[in-house]
Amino acid sequence: MKVIGADDAALSVREHGFRDDVRDAQCRQSRSHRSSQIVVGPVRQRDLLMVLAAIFGWEALGRVRGFSPPEMHLPNHPDVAYEYIKTLCECGYRWLAVQEHTVEESNGQGLRERYLPRRLVARNSKGEEVSIIALIKTQGSDTKLVAQMQPFGEAKGQQPREIKGRRVPPFVLQVSDGENGGVMMNEFPGKYFEVMRECSGTDTPAMNVSEYLEHLTASGIGGKDFPPVQPLFQKRIWDRFQPGSGPEKLAEAIEQLKKEDNHFHMEGGSWTNSISWVRGYEKLLGPMEKASSHFHEKVLKAGIPTHEQRYRKALFNLLCSQSSDLRYWGSGIWTDYGREICRRLEAILANEFSSAVRSRKTTSGPPIVLPEESKGKY
Repeated sequence: MKVIGADDAALSVREHGFRDDVRDAQCRQSRSHRSSQIVVGPVRQRDLLMVLAAIFGWEALGRVRGFSPPEMHLPNHPDVAYEYIKTLCECGYRWLAVQEHTVEESNGQGLRERYLPRRLVARNSKGEEVSIIALIKTQGSDTKLVAQMQPFGEAKGQQPREIKGRRVPPFVLQVSDGENGGVMMNEFPGKYFEVMRECSGTDTPAMNVSEYLEHLTASGIGGKDFPPVQPLFQKRIWDRFQPGSGPEKLAEAIEQLKKEDNHFHMEGGSWTNSISWVRGYEKLLGPMEKASSHFHEKVLKAGIPTHEQRYRKALFNLLCSQSSDLRYWGSGIWTDYGREICRRLEAILANEFSSAVRSRKTTSGPPIVLPEESKGKY
């Protein structure tokens, strides 16, 4: 929080300490799995880049290899999915955790193999393509939490698979959010230690994703060897749309598919397939997207130095405005919180980034330095 200039929030933490859920979130971040509780779909990709830079710093990002999306969200609009994965790759990420029902085989069917790495491929309306290694989190949400360690039982029932004619061990993905149902507060670390003791020295050891991928690399198996998957509904789009035809033609194809099938959507997917992160939230998504656009125009595009206090104040409110918690609980006080944060951000942008105050030199610490290869792109 101090890095992005939120000294008042940092002081509050020092005085009052972390709540259990905040301490758990800090633990998740220290394990290099999470950046923020932001659902990717409605977030501009340049904002995501600033999120990662502000929280971790570029030096730390260089050591992080995997990304577990907040709410396990994966966008499925071709242009959004492409920019999302492209951004992660530019930040140095090698792998991405994805929920089983948010992706499909190249032929549009459900996944045939869920316990081996896959290659997630995204193609945009211009015909550009990008890919990243994907590890599949199988169905279930509260049954895959770190405090209860149910995937250990799932892993014990698996058998070796074959990749390129070589037998390799399968991998059962364990997500690290454990606050649901109070399990982090009530069952951690007891159950975690129990499972660690039972699996140590066995044929089903605990291993993080990067370690697992390193073992496969040492065996001569790399990303290009993993079977491809793609975001949900891509097959139906490519059956109607010729890659490279541009965003307008893509929009026409999507609208036609929506008219033909009310189950078809471009809202992406998450850990639950029973909640839409778009429908019913228009009153919040509108202000969120508008505030994000204004931040880009008045702050990033204008080249405001990142060490200025007004930059950090605006960035802090931008990140807060895009939290999934503001939408997950539906209408009511949480969405009210979201609109209020967007209002505050708009007020900051209007009052502190007008031409009359453009020359002000207030500072709040060292600048957030972008890597050379990303300068000018966002």
